Amino acid sequence: MAGIKDVAARAGVSVATVSRVLNGHPAVSDAARTRVLAAVEELGYRPNAVARSLRTDQTRTLGLVISDVLNPYFTELARSVEEEARALGYSVIIGNADERPDLQDHHVTTLLDRRIDGLLVSPTDGGSPRMLEAARAGTPMVFVDRWIPGVDVPVVRADGKGAVRELVAHLYRLGHRRLAIIAGPAATTTGRERVDAFREALAAHGLPLPDAYVGQGDFQAESGRRVTEGFLDLPEPPEVVFAADNLMALGALDAVRARGLRVPDDLALAAFDDIRWFVHTDPPITAVAQPRASWGGPPCGPWSTGSRDGPVRRSPCRHGSSCAARAANRRRPRGRPARLPLRPVPLPRTKEYDVSNPDELLRIEGIRKTFPGVVALDGVDFDLRRGEVHVLLGENGAGKSTLIKMLSGAHTPDAGRILVGGEEVRIHGALDSERLGIATIHQEFTLVPDLTVAENIFLGRQPRRFGVIDRRRMEAEAEVLLRRVGVDVPPRARVRELGIARLQMVEIAKALSLDARVLIMDEPTAVLTSEEVEKLFAIVRRLREDGVGIVFITHHLEEIAALGDRVTVIRDGRSVGQVPASTPEDELVRLMVGRSIEQQYPREPADRGGALLTVEGLTRDGVFHDVSFEVHAGEVVGIAGLVGAGRTEVVRAVFGADPYDAGAVTVAGTRLRRHDVNAAMAAGIGLVPEDRKGQGLVLDASVEENLGLVTLRSATRAGLVDLKGRRAAAARIAEQLGVRMAGLGQHVRTLSGGNQQKVVIGKWLLADTRVLILDEPTRGIDVGAKVEIYQLINELTAAGAAVLMISSDLPEVLGMSDRVLVMAQGRIAGELAAEDATQDAVMALAVSNPAGNGTSNGTEASRGH
Repeated sequence: MAGIKDVAARAGVSVATVSRVLNGHPAVSDAARTRVLAAVEELGYRPNAVARSLRTDQTRTLGLVISDVLNPYFTELARSVEEEARALGYSVIIGNADERPDLQDHHVTTLLDRRIDGLLVSPTDGGSPRMLEAARAGTPMVFVDRWIPGVDVPVVRADGKGAVRELVAHLYRLGHRRLAIIAGPAATTTGRERVDAFREALAAHGLPLPDAYVGQGDFQAESGRRVTEGFLDLPEPPEVVFAADNLMALGALDAVRARGLRVPDDLALAAFDDIRWFVHTDPPITAVAQPRASWGGPPCGPWSTGSRDGPVRRSPCRHGSSCAARAANRRRPRGRPARLPLRPVPLPRTKEYDVSNPDELLRIEGIRKTFPGVVALDGVDFDLRRGEVHVLLGENGAGKSTLIKMLSGAHTPDAGRILVGGEEVRIHGALDSERLGIATIHQEFTLVPDLTVAENIFLGRQPRRFGVIDRRRMEAEAEVLLRRVGVDVPPRARVRELGIARLQMVEIAKALSLDARVLIMDEPTAVLTSEEVEKLFAIVRRLREDGVGIVFITHHLEEIAALGDRVTVIRDGRSVGQVPASTPEDELVRLMVGRSIEQQYPREPADRGGALLTVEGLTRDGVFHDVSFEVHAGEVVGIAGLVGAGRTEVVRAVFGADPYDAGAVTVAGTRLRRHDVNAAMAAGIGLVPEDRKGQGLVLDASVEENLGLVTLRSATRAGLVDLKGRRAAAARIAEQLGVRMAGLGQHVRTLSGGNQQKVVIGKWLLADTRVLILDEPTRGIDVGAKVEIYQLINELTAAGAAVLMISSDLPEVLGMSDRVLVMAQGRIAGELAAEDATQDAVMALAVSNPAGNGTSNGTEASRGH
C-alpha cells in the first residue's frame, strides 16, 4: 500500500512538493510535476483527502464543482449532494468556481488528477474545453442545474419552471395582477430561464410582463435593493416582486423598508430558493420551494436528463440513470465506503470596488445575520476612514458585538458584503482578519489564564531562533508594548494573577503587537479608572496620527466627544443614523434607545435606618489593612479608588469568597464566620462580581436556571425543585429587569453582555437580599439599561436594603452614592458625604498615602477636600 512518502521517495522530491502537485499548486517545476505524476501512476497511489493510503478498490470519492459556494442556493445544493453521496458510501471533495470558467477548469483538472470516481459540476456559463475533453475521455460526469453547449453528459435539473408556475398561480389566487421579477444576469442560463418561465406562467393567466417589470441582478443583495428601488419609482409600481434568489430578495426587502412600506401589505415579496435560514426573515418572505428531493436524500425525486439540445426524458429515479453516484458506481468496483466526508475551505474571492474616498479602509454594506429565531443584524451599513475614530453606539443587544465578530471572523454574514481597501473580502476566521490588518479587542477577554503575559501577547506568533521560541526576545518586546500602554505588569506574570483592568491593558498590548490598519475596541474603558482612560486615549490618538482607523464601542457618552470623529448608531439590528461626534448627548441617547432620558443618575435618597453591614479592622496581609466602615439600611455607599487599591479584594472578603487574617464582618448584629459564603448568603449578603462570566453565571445553563441559582435550596422540597414556581419567579424578574431574550430557556452564553449582567443582578433580587454588593454593576451596559439598574437600586434602598457599590466610573459613584469611601494602597483613605464628593476630592484621596498619615479610617485625610 503506497503512501505519499513512497511517492516522494520514488520521484526524488519532498512530501510537500508531492502535496503541491496533487493540489494543482503552480509553484512546482514541470520536471518535478512530471516525476511526481509518473511515481503516482507507477505505485498506484490514490491521493484521497479522506484516506491517503487506501487501495484503489477501497475508496469512493466524488468531486463537486459549484458556481459560487458563498451563494446560499449553491451552499444548499452542495450540502444535499454531500448527504446523498454519503448515504451511498461516497465522500465528496468540493471546489468553488466563483463563476469563473478558468477557476472551474482548474478545479476539474485537479479533481481528475486525484482520480476521483465521478465528477459533478454546476458549470459556469460559456464553453469549457476541459470538460468537453473529460467527457470524451469517458470520465463519469454529471452536470447539476446547468448545461454547457456541446458537452453531452447527463444533466440533473430541479423543476424550476414548475415552482415558478406554482408561485404565479398562488399569487394570482391572492388577487395580485402586477408582478415583477429580479432575475440573474441576462447573459446567464439561469437568468434567461427564470424570466422565460415567469413570462410563460403569467401568460397562462392572461397577465403581461412589461419590460419595466424585468430587472437584472447579480445574485447579491445590493442588486436586489437597486432593482427594487427602480420598481418603486415607476408611475405604477408592481404589487409583487419575485427575486430569483434569496440574497436579491433580502436586498428587495431593505428597499421596501427604506420607503416606509410594509411586507406583504404594501408590496409582496417572493424568493425562489428553499433555504432553511430564510424562514427566519422578519417579516417573512414567501420562499418558493424547489423540490429538495431533487438534490438528494431518498428518494432522489424526478430529475430531467439529457443534453441541452437533445431529447429530454423523465426518470422517476430511485437512484436512476441520471444519478451521479449511480453513474460513477457503474464504472468502478464496489469497495469499502469512505467514512469521512470532506468539506474543504472555499477559495476566497475578491471583487474590485470603486471607492469614492481613497482614505477608506473598511466598508460594510447591507450586512445581515440571523440566528435561530433571532435577527441579530438587518441591513447594517458602516465605513471607516484612515486616521479616524468611528464610534459604534447602541443598546445592549442592538447588534454591535455581532458586527465586530463578523470582522474578526467569529461569524459570517448571511447577506451583504465587507470591503477592505476597496476589495470585497470573505473573513472565515481570526487569521483571515489578521491578514487583512484587522485587530479586535473584545469586551470579553480572549487570554489564556495559565500562560504568561508575554505568551498571550504573541500567542501563535512567537519569535523564534533556530526553530525554537526566543523567550528573551518575546519578553523584551512584550515589555515594550506593556510600557506603551502604561501598565506595570511583568511579562512573565501569569494572566490568571491579574485583575480585570490589567487584563484589559494586556488585551490592548496584544492588539498593538499586530500592527493593524484597523483596530476594533469593544468597551475598552469599561473597567479602567479615569487616569487609565486618559492613558488609553493618548494611545488611541497616537494610533490615529499614524493613520490607523479605529472602531470604538463605548457606553460612556462623554468619551465620544473627547475621542471620536463620527458616530454610527445601531438600534434593533439596523443602522439608524450617522452623526458627528460633537452631537449632544441627549440626541445620541434618543437615537440609541428611541426615547429621551431625563436624568442620567436618578438617585432617590431613602430614609436611613440602622447599620445592616459593619466591617471592623478587616486585614489581609499584603492586600488590604485595617478596613472599617458601615452601610445602613436605605443607603448606597460607593467605594472609589484606583485599580489595585484593594476595593474588589475587600468586598470579596466581606462576602466570604476570600479569606482574611484579622477583623470582623457583622450583618444586622450577627457576626459572620470567616471565609464562609454560605453564612454570608444566609445572613442576606449578595455579591454581583466584576467578572460576570467567570464568577457570576453558569454560561451553558438557561436564563431561568441562572436566575434560580441563589434560591435553588429554598425552592427544593424532598430533593425535588419546584420548577413551576421557579419559572414564574424567573419570568417576573426577567420582565422587571427588561432582559432581552428569546425565552427563559435561552442559554445565558448567547445573551449580550448587558443582558447577562441583568441576570446576575436578578438572581440576588429573587433572594430578597438585604445587603447587595455591586462590583462594577454597569460595566458594558448601555445608558438606557444603566438607568434601569439605577432605578432598581432606588427600589432596593426604598425597601430598606443596603447597597455597597464599587465602580471605576467615577461619575457613577458620585451620582448614585449617599456616601463615598475612597481606598488607596489597601486602606480607606477617606470618606466623603454626597454633597462634598467631587472628582477632584476623590482623586486627591485616591493618590494619597493613607499609611503614612497615621489614619485608619481616613477621617482626617478627608478634611479640607
